[in-house]
Amino acid sequence: MATTFGLRSYDATLEIDPATTTAVILAAGRGERLRPFTDRIPKALIDVRGVPLLDYHLNLLHDAGIRHVVVVVGYLADAIRDHVGGGEAIGLQVEYVEQGTPRGTATPSPRR
Repeated sequence: MATTFGLRSYDATLEIDPATTTAVILAAGRGERLRPFTDRIPKALIDVRGVPLLDYHLNLLHDAGIRHVVVVVGYLADAIRDHVGGGEAIGLQVEYVEQGTPRGTATPSPRR
């Protein structure tokens, strides 16, 4: 899948503390409420005005001065990895963390 970054057809700004060097993007979920769109594509790659949602986030982070991004992946993780790669196309260093059992963003971890 070819990746096209640099589309700036949106008007958004992001102000980040200059000491911040790393951002985390949560992109592991199935997107149940977006079905049937997410049956074959992860929710992070759903097009919004012709651009995958994840591209907007990556562009905003880059423009704010972030250069290292950790993407938490799970459902259809390979599609996200194939799309973004190592982040070179946008001037980022992107690494991936595989989520174990999905529990949802707001679900607390079990007590130990």
